[in-house]
Amino acid sequence: MADNSILCSSCYPILSLFFLFSCLFSRSLSINDQGLSNTFTISSFRYPKSEVKPYDLRYIRVDLPPWFSSLSIEVESDVELDAKSISKVPKSTLPMICFRDGSPPLPDVLNSSIVELGPLSNASFEGLKGQNVQCYPMQKNILVELTNEQISPGVWYLGLFNGIGPTRSQSKMIVRSPDYSFSANVSVEGCTTSTMWGQYCNQTINSLSCFLSDSYNSTENMVSCKNFQTFCHGEGEVKVYLLEILGVAEQLTIMALNASLSTTVSNNTLKASGTNLTYYVRHGAMPSMALHDYSGDIHKAPLVIHSPKVGRWFIAVVPDLSKEVSGSQNSSIQVCYSITWQVDQCPLGKAGLNCTSERYVLQTVLRRDSSPFESYYLPVSGKVSPDSANFPLEPLSSNATNGGESDNSWTYFLLSIPRGAAGGNIHVRLLKTDIGHIQQSIALIASNAAAVLPAYWALRQKAFAEWVLFTSSGISSGLYHACDVGTWCALSFSVLQFMDFWLSFMAVVSTFVYLTTIGEAYKRTIQIVVAILTALMAITKATRSSNIIIVMSIGALGLLIGWLIEFSTHFRSFSFSSEFCLNVPARWQTIRGWFNNLLKTLWRRFRWGFVLAGFTALAMAAISWKLESSESYWIWHSLWHVTIYSSSFFFLCSKVDTVNSENQRSPDGNYALTRQDSFARGE
Repeated sequence: MADNSILCSSCYPILSLFFLFSCLFSRSLSINDQGLSNTFTISSFRYPKSEVKPYDLRYIRVDLPPWFSSLSIEVESDVELDAKSISKVPKSTLPMICFRDGSPPLPDVLNSSIVELGPLSNASFEGLKGQNVQCYPMQKNILVELTNEQISPGVWYLGLFNGIGPTRSQSKMIVRSPDYSFSANVSVEGCTTSTMWGQYCNQTINSLSCFLSDSYNSTENMVSCKNFQTFCHGEGEVKVYLLEILGVAEQLTIMALNASLSTTVSNNTLKASGTNLTYYVRHGAMPSMALHDYSGDIHKAPLVIHSPKVGRWFIAVVPDLSKEVSGSQNSSIQVCYSITWQVDQCPLGKAGLNCTSERYVLQTVLRRDSSPFESYYLPVSGKVSPDSANFPLEPLSSNATNGGESDNSWTYFLLSIPRGAAGGNIHVRLLKTDIGHIQQSIALIASNAAAVLPAYWALRQKAFAEWVLFTSSGISSGLYHACDVGTWCALSFSVLQFMDFWLSFMAVVSTFVYLTTIGEAYKRTIQIVVAILTALMAITKATRSSNIIIVMSIGALGLLIGWLIEFSTHFRSFSFSSEFCLNVPARWQTIRGWFNNLLKTLWRRFRWGFVLAGFTALAMAAISWKLESSESYWIWHSLWHVTIYSSSFFFLCSKVDTVNSENQRSPDGNYALTRQDSFARGE
């Protein structure tokens, strides 16, 4: 028994040592795995949940350093759109997500914007080049993982829009799309070594450098730089070269010289006359057969790029040795060559073809008496005055023509935008007239004068409440549109918008209530209820299209309630005999008589020509509202003002003034609507 206890006690130290060694071993394995990894996380952040209102926008900025390897973007939203519904929604109200390199995307004003109605995926970025903007419909869940083979380093912007098009930056009147909310996760991975590239940072990059001993002046106006190195690789083996253009250049030439074949076994060198050296060149990112800016055979003809972009150029070369390998027993054949590149630059102050055009550098000038860091740019030249931010172009234009064409003369301006700049504006002021904008403003403001028609008729009938309402509605609408077009704002825009829509809703409903003959107490009750409802509509989503139907329904309901109140008031005065209750034929004859008298009373109460004209004008107003767009907004909305006020005028005129006969009853006791003199309200 004692031996067993000794054996058991000796097992515990052995198990403890085994457990300790296993932990140390697993730790060393994990360290080795991390050391073998070529990537690391540069940045990772979460964009909180935000709301995007109609024609509003949000920007997310992502900085990608030169050594980044991949970018992961995950966006979640409450947008419910499928492939079928996307095609039915106009772009002016469609939630969109846009991407752009270097500056915030503005698809409203850029001709280079590409709007795809398909889903967003990794393959969507194959056609994105330069400063193009690509936009896609917003989805409920978006997950995109982009590599340095698809996009270039720098500053990338994600723009989230709730409707795109010129309407977003024009009148705020056309705002009829719902809000949506979103949240985003953005993660950036990078390469641990700057000489490695590719999605997994496993591709070696050969940097092409230029030394002072290699540079020379080829002509009087040109400065060139060359570099010679010998590179060897076999069939299908890709070598990638990196060339960085630091300044503005007129031409970049890349050539492959002294191409030869060599074998690793015999060290023999042969001429590579039939060898193909296929190249793929791309600016800012790794080229491939699918994604590249230029391609060809660099052994047969040099690559010439006119006005190359400043930044990194990647050149991938893939040899095709199928002819040499097929005729040789040795498959270890390599092609060796030297890369020669030349950058042609114009001297200071010159640019363009043959360096004959003028070039000016715009320098930063701090604006006087303004907020900090606000500045403008002026050309470094004694031809313009430094006292103003605006400078004329005539003294700076080039005298020489481009290519011998007298009508084709170029002048270049260079502007260095500092890293991290949020944006800027370049204005070219031309001789123009504001007649078009003035005409649109006059049409939108002056068309509210149509409110004089119903206001005049209401005053003539001594309906002072309706007179005040129509007059106030016309004035507030004119002030609102004067502020909307940028003429003059009497109050804040939100206050003017609320007053315009609220008084317009009240005017439409009051027109229907005016057509009833109920007492003033009932009318005041209905109008107070309507005022509360329309105020809520005007303060929440005033510009949605459904408000037209809602307001018309409220007005029709007010008219129906007024008639029901009148009917119930007179129905209580009727006494039914036992013969009416028991004699079925007599009962149906009495009901038929009531119905006939009701139709006769309705026919005598209204001028049906004005009723028809009112409905016609109302239909025209609905059509005008539906046809409003960013291009023709001022035309159709001006017509909307005229037709909606005209319809109210026609409906007011349709009511017949009758003699007050509230206690008068038809000889046969049948029901008839009350006849009331409208002048009695003013006495």
